[in-house]
Amino acid sequence: KLNRPDDANNQWLTSSTYPTGKLIQSASSLHRMGLEEEEKEYLDYTNEQDRKAGNPSRFTTPYADIGTRLVNQERWPAAVGALTRAVSFGDAQANTWFLLARSYEHTGDLVEASNAISKALELEPMDTAYQNLHINLGTGLYTTGRIAEAKEVYLKALLLDPTLAEACQNLGVLELGEGHLAEAERWLRRGTALSPDDIQIHLYLGVVLIKAGKPEPAGAAFRRVLSID
Repeated sequence: KLNRPDDANNQWLTSSTYPTGKLIQSASSLHRMGLEEEEKEYLDYTNEQDRKAGNPSRFTTPYADIGTRLVNQERWPAAVGALTRAVSFGDAQANTWFLLARSYEHTGDLVEASNAISKALELEPMDTAYQNLHINLGTGLYTTGRIAEAKEVYLKALLLDPTLAEACQNLGVLELGEGHLAEAERWLRRGTALSPDDIQIHLYLGVVLIKAGKPEPAGAAFRRVLSID
């Protein structure tokens, strides 16, 4: 505040040797005083000292633990704050990103939620809980009319795991809604190949084929629905 960065760095260098709990208390004090920018600078500076020394961040786990407690208490905005801080240090685990995605979902920020769950899936691409949340977020974007963003979520999900039949189905439905029948058919056929006993995908495929003026393959799709049912 007095425009004395050298003195500030000397103070931070000294305090960076303190126990982690003491550092977090100091950061919390800055936050309570409304000095959020200084809080960030303080934590970033100390984290940089750890990085230069070749050590993992001392803050990732404590802030992740705080965020986890807040999630369990369903204090979603506060959880977003703690978990955002946890992932900012660059070495957060997949579950921290997952909890951040859930917290964003509950605060209504579906785009940030989808970005966070994508990070979790990059670390653990085959985790079914992460995959399910990713797909659900895409559906949430779709139902709120954010079609392009929903499509991006489903495409990203398939990049991470090309075997997700539900993502193919949802892309097919999106393309059908926009009148892109060839693209809708392509996605739905891919979905039926991945999940041949999924009634819903065959049903949507039949609808697309009817609209595309292909009664014979449409009939085959509907008969497949009846054979499964």
